[in-house]
Amino acid sequence: MKRYRKIRMALSLATLLLITSCQMTEEEKVREISQNFADLYYNLNIRKAKHYCSSEIHTIMDFRHTNIKEKDRTLQQQAGKATAQILNCDLDIENETAYVKMAISNFLRINYLNDSLSIIPCDTIELVLTKEIDNVWRIKHPV
Repeated sequence: MKRYRKIRMALSLATLLLITSCQMTEEEKVREISQNFADLYYNLNIRKAKHYCSSEIHTIMDFRHTNIKEKDRTLQQQAGKATAQILNCDLDIENETAYVKMAISNFLRINYLNDSLSIIPCDTIELVLTKEIDNVWRIKHPV
């Protein structure tokens, strides 16, 4: 009986260690959300990228989604996939804000004012994320 108790205790401890070691740090969460957002957004999957945004910028994302034209998608497809790389991630845990600097390559820049398009070989952007009531990091500042 003591032998089984020791085995159960060891299994419980191993399970607890596994669970706690698998939890992501706040920085890892911010990096993952930022990367997922940028990959979707800069490859014109605006509707899916909106999932990573705070509700205060949903109307901006809806505007951008509805204003993507077929010629925009064609130009992006011809240029190839846009890529995003995180350069820096600064967290202000006290204010529940994160600043993520990213290099975006091979993406389509749309100027809505004069309806012009251009493929940008490389540019740097900064995303601002906030931790919302549901304890989830979301993009606060539109790109």
